[in-house]
Amino acid sequence: MKILGIAGSARKEETSGVYKLVKTVLENTEIEYELVSLRGKKIGGCIACWQWA
Repeated sequence: MKILGIAGSARKEETSGVYKLVKTVLENTEIEYELVSLRGKKIGGCIACWQWA
């Protein structure tokens, strides 16, 4: 099993208390994990292009 954590906060990982807490908890488990921060990423909304259909 692998856990994927997605952080949507605008705060830097070093200053986000929740990010630090989640990372600490995951590091102390034996489960493989990956944390992804969306900070600084430009993510646009749906443009109804129907490409997924």
